[in-house]
Amino acid sequence: MRSRDAVPPGILETGKLRINEASEEQLQSLPGVGPALAARIAAARRERPFASPEDLLRVPGIGPRTLERLRPRIEIAPASRAAG
Repeated sequence: MRSRDAVPPGILETGKLRINEASEEQLQSLPGVGPALAARIAAARRERPFASPEDLLRVPGIGPRTLERLRPRIEIAPASRAAG
């Protein structure tokens, strides 16, 4: 019996990927994303996490068409801010 707590990190219960948390392997489950593009996405988010889906356009190999295919399958979690 599966628990809802068994959802892997980086994946929402809806099946969408949290693009700032998903592993490279999980990124490869997205349409048009193979190992090389997954590695570029991971490298870009290490440099600067994605704040919106449009931020994926800064990744070489992702253009407007690819972004539109990815958009329904990804989630950009809001950046956490320190209370203060």
